[in-house]
Amino acid sequence: MKFLAISAALIPASVLLAANVTFAAECAISKSPKELSLAEVGEHYKCARDKLVKGYQGGDNANAKAYTSWKPAATGPGKPGFHSNRYLMTYVNDIGYDTYVAYKPSGVNFPLGSVVAKESYKIKKGGKLKPGPLFFMTKVGVEEAPKTDGWLYSGVKGNGKKFKVSQKFCHGCHVAYKAQDAMGYPLPELRIK
Repeated sequence: MKFLAISAALIPASVLLAANVTFAAECAISKSPKELSLAEVGEHYKCARDKLVKGYQGGDNANAKAYTSWKPAATGPGKPGFHSNRYLMTYVNDIGYDTYVAYKPSGVNFPLGSVVAKESYKIKKGGKLKPGPLFFMTKVGVEEAPKTDGWLYSGVKGNGKKFKVSQKFCHGCHVAYKAQDAMGYPLPELRIK
């Protein structure tokens, strides 16, 4: 579906409409999203991810523009759970990647400058994607963020506009993973080997 990036002025409306119908058909699912296996969730994600990325990058957030060049920290999205019962897919910049994918249960200390991006979304009936925020955790150090153990939380909405977050609220959950430097990991079956 990369051809959709071509200027709409150069493509007749009927062709664009047909392309959108094709895209919808490719990402359609015939059963309840709750019944999808992890493999089926992964296939749906591959099909629908361009929509997520386009929305997140619709604003001027530097991390939203950069995160697609970072490495994935899982083989696919996890089933809904944290972050308002959404599917989640995590990417990590080069600074923090090796620390993250070690998935150590304790003694973890991410290097300063590590940034973790977490896409979030829901799958609605028929396979329609409902984007949630793109969340970021940035390791800035305890001097800059003493109340959140050196992490700053931020995000963008599904349309790329700033998502207002409460540092206290976000860290209130992440502090449960204090031994992992406030980082939750994907399900074991989704971890990078």
